[in-house]
Amino acid sequence: MFMSAMGTTGEADGSYNNEAIDYFEERAKGGVGMIITGANVISTKFEPRPCTELSNFHHVERLNMLIDRCHHYGAKVCVQLSPGLGRQQFTDPFTPPYSAGSVPSFWFPNLKCKPFSKEDIQLSVWVIPLV
Repeated sequence: MFMSAMGTTGEADGSYNNEAIDYFEERAKGGVGMIITGANVISTKFEPRPCTELSNFHHVERLNMLIDRCHHYGAKVCVQLSPGLGRQQFTDPFTPPYSAGSVPSFWFPNLKCKPFSKEDIQLSVWVIPLV
C-alpha cells in the first residue's frame, strides 16, 4: 500500500511535531509500505515557511525520528523537498511570490510572479541543503 503526500502539522520552529510523527507511524503500523511526506521547505530565504522545514540539524533530527519509527514497521519513507509554494503562496496583492517564471499569481492574477534566477536555483540545489 502506498500513501501520497499529506500536509501535517509542525512545531513553531518548522520541525515535525510529535503528533505528525505519531500520524506517520500509525500509517506504517497499519501496513502502508511507502509513505511520502508532505512538502518540506529547504529554506525560508524566498518566502515564509508554509509547512515543515529541513534547514538545520534539529529539523533533520526530528525527520530521522519519524523515519526510524516508520522503518520499524517495514515502511519506506520518501521525503518531499520543496522550494516553497511558488505562485500559490498567499501573501498580499503587492508582493510577488517566487515561481519558475513570470506567471500570474494564483490568488492575485494581475500580480506577476518573480522568476527564480539561476543563482537562486543554484543556491537552493547546492548550498542550502548543505547547511
